[in-house]
Formats: sequence, C-alpha cells, structure tokens
Amino acid sequence: MTQLATTISVAWGLELGPAAAHLLRVERQTTGLKIERRPAFDTADFCRTGLLDPQLVAALKQIPAGEPLAVCFPDDAMLCRGFSLPAAPRDVMDKMVHAQVDSLLSTGQDRLTTTWRDFPDPVNDAMRWVVFCAVRRDLVDQLNAALPAGVTACALLPRAMAAAHASPPAAASDSQLLLEINDDAATMGLWIQGHLLRCMVLHRDDSGADSTWLRNSRQTYQSLMEGLPRPRWPKQGLIRGNNGQAAKLSPAVSQSLGIELAPWPWTSADGTPDDNASSSCGAVGAARLLLEDAAANTNFAKSQAPATALKPPVKQRLFKLAAICAVGLVLLYSIDCYRAWWLDRQVEQVRLAEASSGGIEQRLAVDRYLEREASPALPGLDAILSAAPQSLTMSSFGVSTTGQFHFVGGLQNPGELDAFLKKLQQSPVLNHVELHSGRAQQQGWQLDLTASASPTAGLMIINPPKLPAVAPAASPATQPAKRGAK
Repeated sequence: MTQLATTISVAWGLELGPAAAHLLRVERQTTGLKIERRPAFDTADFCRTGLLDPQLVAALKQIPAGEPLAVCFPDDAMLCRGFSLPAAPRDVMDKMVHAQVDSLLSTGQDRLTTTWRDFPDPVNDAMRWVVFCAVRRDLVDQLNAALPAGVTACALLPRAMAAAHASPPAAASDSQLLLEINDDAATMGLWIQGHLLRCMVLHRDDSGADSTWLRNSRQTYQSLMEGLPRPRWPKQGLIRGNNGQAAKLSPAVSQSLGIELAPWPWTSADGTPDDNASSSCGAVGAARLLLEDAAANTNFAKSQAPATALKPPVKQRLFKLAAICAVGLVLLYSIDCYRAWWLDRQVEQVRLAEASSGGIEQRLAVDRYLEREASPALPGLDAILSAAPQSLTMSSFGVSTTGQFHFVGGLQNPGELDAFLKKLQQSPVLNHVELHSGRAQQQGWQLDLTASASPTAGLMIINPPKLPAVAPAASPATQPAKRGAK
C-alpha cells in the first residue's frame, strides 16, 4: 500500500474512455487550478485487447518523475462497492477490508487489481465508509509498463466517481442521487456530504425510456440504497447526459424513482458551466482527488515489493515439489527393477528344469490332465453326424457317461448303409462299431447300432482331414453276415 505526501501541488489525470483517452496536468496555484491538456488519444481497443495508443504511451513517458498520476476507467470496466466498517488503525482496517473483499470475490481475484479508500461514515459517526474498486490486472499491467521510472498510478477509480469530484454537486440536501446517461449505459451514484458512497452501472438500449429500462432502473436504485436508512434516501437528484438525453429521459426517470431530478451542468475547473468539459471531466476529477485528498488515496497499481517478497516461498514450494517427484520416480524405477529381477529368476528356473529333465514331466502332466478332463462325447457325435447320409433319420440317440453311443434310425436307400458303417468303423474317435439289427420296411431300412468313443477322443481335432480309404482286412463276405444277425 503506497500513500502520497499529505499535500501535493501537481497531479496528472488520465481518463481512459471507451473511444478516446484524455491526459492532462493539474497544478495548484494561488489563483486556482491550472490545467494543461494533451490531445485526445484513441483507446477503442484498450479495454478489449489492453493495447495502448503509441502516441498515448509517448505522452505518458513525458510525465516527470515524482509527479503522481490518477487514472479513471469506464464505469462498466470497473467493479465498485461501498460498505461500512468499524474505525480502526490503518493496518487493521486493511485486514478487515480484504476479508470483506474475499467474501465479495470468491473467485477470480488473481485476475483483478483492487484498491480502497475510506472516510467517515456519513450515516454512523463511529464507523468508516470504505469504497472498494477492482479492475482487470492485465489493463493495469499494460498501463504500468507505459509509465516512466519514478511515476506511479496512485489512484484508479471509475469515471462516475472522478466526474463527481470534477464538478461536485452543491450541498442543497443531505443526500442526492447522481445520474449520468451515455449512449449505451447509465451510471447511478449516491452522494452524501461531499462523498460518492456507491455507483452502479445500468445498461440501456436505443429505446431509452421504455418500460423495461425503467423497471431495471428501479431495481438498480434499490440496490444502490441497500443498507441506508429509509429517512436518508435521496429526495432529489441531479441528471446529465450527452446529446440532450438528460432532458429527454428526466421526466420518465423522475416519475419511476419518485425523485425530483434537476439538471446537473458540466463545469470547468473554476466551477463555471462548460458543456465542453464533459469529454475530460474524469481526468480533471481524478487529478483533483489527488490534490484535495492525497493522504487518503491508496495505490491501485500495486507495488512490486509484495510480489518480490512472495518469491522465496514460491521457490521453496517448487523445490519441495521437485524433490517429491524425484522420490516418486526413484520408487517407480526400483519397483520396475525388482519385477524384472523376479521374472528373470522365474524364467531361469524353468530353463533349468527343462535342461535337467527335458521337460518330459511337465509335458506328461499336461497330457494326463487333458486326458482326464477332455470329453470324448463331442468328437464322437461329430464323427457320427459327419458320416450320416442325407436320407438318415433318427428315432433315438443316447450317450452314456463312459462314452457309449446308442443310435436308432432309418435309411430310405438301403445302398447307403454299407458306406455309413464303413465311415464309422474308419473314424479314429470311435471303437466297437456294431450293427445290432437291420430290418427292411416299406420306406427303407431301420437300423440299431452302438459305438464306443476312443479314450483319447477329447484330445483329437474335431473334423480331422480325411485320408484315402483303406480296404478292410476282412473279406467282403463277412460284412453281410454281420448285418444278417437279427
């Protein structure tokens, strides 16, 4: 937090408007205030991109060292809030303000530059009224980068607050509503006893005084008066705007808010009415604020000293994080090395077992397991179905737990019987193929046969490749004799 000397005689004011920027120098003299204006600069892209006009940067470089600068931003580019806190020493007050700010801005504080100033609470003598403002940090960083060495931005404030100090209202009543209307927005401010307590922005469209905008203006007015006792609410106010908008909207707004609104003229530095002063009233008011109340202004553009003080803890956290990562990598590498050693050991044990016994014991164990667990029924059934002719019909089919098949069916063509039996007898997965009966009927032959599955049929490939048929050793005359057994 940086404070100026109690009294200063020279201050610079910079107004960053939505379309143009105004820079001027204000000097306190015995005859009044002397204002030296610079030409207007283009700032159409500043709030969007943060880029300053090169001509404005060159003009800022001409500010002599030791002369303070006050900057005002557009009202809709700043967050401005007012609240009351108990009176306390400066360091304690700073902690209370930051605690209040933490409750208002739960997130995004790292992207904002904040400041505050306080003065006696006009409602409660035992309290202090605090005006808190925040603006995008990247905009302030761009502005600080353009300032020469020895020049600091000692106050940042919204345009409404600066304009109120440029042409303060006459003390006609205890509290007043200040209303400034622009093309796309309107700013409401609460003015009490020479201080602007709050200001709020209300966006508007081209229709101006339609019912929606007036309803929104009433809601904004209610929010502006939050916490203020009802008897202290303004009974009258001041309104001004560009291009005759104040005169156009004043009757509708006055009726909607229930407040008598009077014209609020633009004035020059000496207090005389000047319509041309509207373009740079923010810069004039910001500079006057420094001249009249220098000791109470907080540096909005935060000093780099606190950031430097935070660097050692940040480095310590980075070193700790790097050490933790290194330990983690070592542990992971150790685990990987142990797993590789264990796998190599297991492979070596298997290699030694293979070398000593040729792996016969393990192969035999696998064969015994497959012989014990393999089912011979499925290969036998597949062999029967593969050998069956197309005219074969099944009356019954069964298989026992020992692999004994029992089949009863019929054939339409008696000539297919010999080929069917031959295929079954040649099958490597069937043994003891026997034809128990074969009777001629009107539509073919009815047969009853049994077969046994081979004990190692479960180890054989289903549907093995067919080999050329080999003639059986028995003479062909034995086969009809076997079929004739009835």
